Amino acid sequence: GDDGFFLFKVVKGDFSAVVRVVTPFNNAAYNTAGLQARAFSAGGDPFGGTENYVSWTRFDQYSFANYLRSEVNGAVRQINPGGFPNNAYWLRMDRVGNSFRFFQRTNTSDSWKIVSFPSPVSGTNLVRSDLAGQPLQVGIIHATYAGQLGVQFSDFSITATNFDSFAAPPSPVTTRS
Repeated sequence: GDDGFFLFKVVKGDFSAVVRVVTPFNNAAYNTAGLQARAFSAGGDPFGGTENYVSWTRFDQYSFANYLRSEVNGAVRQINPGGFPNNAYWLRMDRVGNSFRFFQRTNTSDSWKIVSFPSPVSGTNLVRSDLAGQPLQVGIIHATYAGQLGVQFSDFSITATNFDSFAAPPSPVTTRS
């Protein structure tokens, strides 16, 4: 499984999310940390019963650096934009309508650089029509897939015009004996 966490805010509509993955980043096998936007339904369960998300994360394995994952109905595509190694630990994900765009930079004072992807994205926009009108859980993730590794984030922000609770909250925690 993917040991780790996902901390999020519910957003409906367009947004821009930013985070800095603090270095040094542990480049152990399968360690991944960054941004994710995930479709959900009542109680936070997966939308339509399967996972549907977009993530833009640091992942220093397989000659990746920052990479895109796009999961539709439980089928994931892992898309490496190339450019490894790089020092771009600042990540940004924007949603405008059904299009997602991804940016990176090295220093706080640097301009954001849009990332262009090879096939199957072929360009700078990942179009996700399946997420049209769907509120998303937008936030930071850390997944290790192989034990407990640490990660630090700073400067996390989400800019959006529509934050709220767009689904029923999950059931309260119960105790078991």
